[in-house]
Amino acid sequence: MHLLSHNRFPIFLRTLVLVWVVIFGLLGSAFGAESAVSESHETRTMSGDFLELVELAPFEVVDQPLSISVYARSKVDRRYAERFAEEVVGIAVETIDTSTGYGLVIVGDKREPHPMFVYKLFLKLAAENRIDAGLQPAAEELRALIEEWENKIKVDGQEGSGDERIDIDFEMLVPAIPLPLEGVASKLYQIAWMESFDEVSVEERIESLTPAAMASDELSYFDWVFFLPHRGAFNKVLADVVPHYMEQKKVNIFKAAAIRAALFAFKPFIKSAVERVRKGMLYMTVLRAESGYSASSVNALFEAYVDALSFDDKPRSQSKREFIIAEIDKQKIENEYIESHPFVPPEPLDAYDVASYENLAGEYAKRKKVTHRFLVDDGKTYWQYLKRDPRLFLPAGDRLFVSEDGKMTLEFLIDDEGEITGAMERRDDRRNKIPRKR
Repeated sequence: MHLLSHNRFPIFLRTLVLVWVVIFGLLGSAFGAESAVSESHETRTMSGDFLELVELAPFEVVDQPLSISVYARSKVDRRYAERFAEEVVGIAVETIDTSTGYGLVIVGDKREPHPMFVYKLFLKLAAENRIDAGLQPAAEELRALIEEWENKIKVDGQEGSGDERIDIDFEMLVPAIPLPLEGVASKLYQIAWMESFDEVSVEERIESLTPAAMASDELSYFDWVFFLPHRGAFNKVLADVVPHYMEQKKVNIFKAAAIRAALFAFKPFIKSAVERVRKGMLYMTVLRAESGYSASSVNALFEAYVDALSFDDKPRSQSKREFIIAEIDKQKIENEYIESHPFVPPEPLDAYDVASYENLAGEYAKRKKVTHRFLVDDGKTYWQYLKRDPRLFLPAGDRLFVSEDGKMTLEFLIDDEGEITGAMERRDDRRNKIPRKR
């Protein structure tokens, strides 16, 4: 399958420009020019076939706090990436109070496949034992990365009702999803690019790949690298959702109009949800590379940032940016608490009166939609999330419970009057407070 002409592509690519985009206005005095980068531009060496295919055109600005490289095929794409990165990296700077390092944002081209193309091909060859045996650990690393992305990239498309409900899964969203290019993911993307995304050539290159070649990374010049799909990727996702859904559900012609109407109604919701996740992925990429935070702290900040991006337009005393930073600051305080108070699961009680827990039973939710329920049934206590099977929690105190596997506790909170106000979930790496539904 030839996605681009193998002969034309390198020549075309040589005409592209990698521009150093300087972002400085919104960052204020978060840090000085001296602390902007950990290593001077001049001390880094760019080499290798991959990087030789592009020309560097430095964008010089006096006293810039940081620079981000944007690889784009047109001025329009470059501006699109600059606007996208500027907002997110600005929040990242506020989060870590230091430089965000040398970053590269690669804007995809509509004539090229998403990087998931080469990742799936690599895993397919690995499953068929058609790669070097020494690369099987890399395949495991890639599987773990994809599973992590799937867990993070979730859009609740179940906003309709009945047959008109539209479910959007990870595979549908892939063409519009940006990804961090790190480790094995970075190397495989470089291989696909060097082979002009020609499937046969890429497959042959992977089959001949050695562990030593996999370990080399020509993009190591940068502290982090991020793939951003082209501007029209989301519209393509929306265009593909309807026929996919109709085929999956075997929708007849009479219901087709209702499905299309539902999609039109939910388009702003879906677009907003996808955009929050897209920005969250870049935010996570920068924090992983430059913050020094633990993986669990970065994950918690990722979730806090994505949630804060749902900032509504109700009258507030804060701007959207101020609101987002305030929410992130709250999460940073929470992260400090978690790391200074290690999770120690309590021992379940040997004896207890299950009737004493009936006052805890009920619905719990952070917003309007009920997300959690505490159940007392047949002498046992359960905690249920959405419509999943209720999990058995064992009493460990007056208002304290522990899961069967000991990996989570549930503590019910009270006010000065002794009324139940909510529940606090605690795991090894996080706490989650859910108010009681009134």
